Amino acid sequence: MGLSYQAPPPLNIPPLEPDTPSQAAHAAPLTNFLPEAETQQDKRLKKMEVTIKALQAGSSSFDYDDHNWNLFPGMPLPPKIKILDFERYDGTKDLRHHLRHYQSKMLPYWDYEEFVIQTFQDSLTGSALDWFMTLKAGDIPTWTDLSQKFLDQHRFCAETPSTLLDLSLMQMKEDQTFEAYAAEWRGKAAKHIPLITERQQVQLLHSTLRGAYYSHLLVHTSSFSDLIEVGNKLDMGVKLGKIDGPSRKKDGETSKKHIGGTSKRGKDTTIGTINSGCQTSQPISVHYTPAPQTSQAYAHPVH
Repeated sequence: MGLSYQAPPPLNIPPLEPDTPSQAAHAAPLTNFLPEAETQQDKRLKKMEVTIKALQAGSSSFDYDDHNWNLFPGMPLPPKIKILDFERYDGTKDLRHHLRHYQSKMLPYWDYEEFVIQTFQDSLTGSALDWFMTLKAGDIPTWTDLSQKFLDQHRFCAETPSTLLDLSLMQMKEDQTFEAYAAEWRGKAAKHIPLITERQQVQLLHSTLRGAYYSHLLVHTSSFSDLIEVGNKLDMGVKLGKIDGPSRKKDGETSKKHIGGTSKRGKDTTIGTINSGCQTSQPISVHYTPAPQTSQAYAHPVH
């Protein structure tokens, strides 16, 4: 008994129906398994994740181009870079002091101007850092341009230096030591422009003192160090109760205010008398009755 055998169709080739034109099978795309291709794919996936997170955060002005992250893409870098610790400026301190501090820190890298400009953001915080992030490379091509814009932006945000009138009106607080007051006063005087000489500072500081500090330090106005040394001794005397502090009232000051005082509610007059053997005053009430006011009758002239 003979059996007919039908061969199976070729692999990856679907069987052809009758009267159907034959077509060539599509070649499957080759998969690149090179490590470089995987690295590029990972970068693209990470960028997509960053994009999705930014969109979820509601940021519509987010720029994802790699060359926009730095002010100067491709800028030359120093051969050896050391991580520096900067004093951060928040918009309230002295502007010139901050610029000098930053320049002294970046002096080894000063030949790389773009790197110096880019690193300036590491010395800022708060509103000052927000301002720097709005700048573009065309706004600050040189360090001179950046420093000038920095001064113009924060000129009115920083603390205004004290004038000579402000320094002359300062007063020593009741619970403040002389050394602490002198340090506070001199710190404000150091910001005055033009600078005040030490001799002028000593004289101006002495004019703000009161009481025993003014009288005892009158002859010690040669230098600040002498002034503070004598002031510390006065602090000890005030602490021990041997010297009256600047806020303590003088003896008899309270009594003098009561002498001759008249009460508005009655006819009693309180007279304060001071006993020579006692510091307290003893009020004496004296009652008086004013004479009634009488009107003199007008006498007509006799004709």
